[in-house]
Amino acid sequence: MKAKYADRVYVILVCVKAKEVCILKFSELEEKRAGRELAKKAPEVQYQLLVALRPRKSFRVYMNAPGVKKTSLNQTVVNRNAFPADLFNGA
Repeated sequence: MKAKYADRVYVILVCVKAKEVCILKFSELEEKRAGRELAKKAPEVQYQLLVALRPRKSFRVYMNAPGVKKTSLNQTVVNRNAFPADLFNGA
């Protein structure tokens, strides 16, 4: 899918408790994975993608820095209304 559809592949993250949906381009997820791998200087078997949502704020999507507590690698800000708008507007 990545080779054929490139930036038209999305990762959809659903928070049932908050009744919110966060959307992220697959390429953004790959950037985060590559950033984590670069920071650790080694590939990992699995990666943990974190999403924070504060009241009346946008989503913050990130991965933690390896070996450092309470430190995130580059965060992506995703508007709450990005889903489903980005899917149909080609953002």
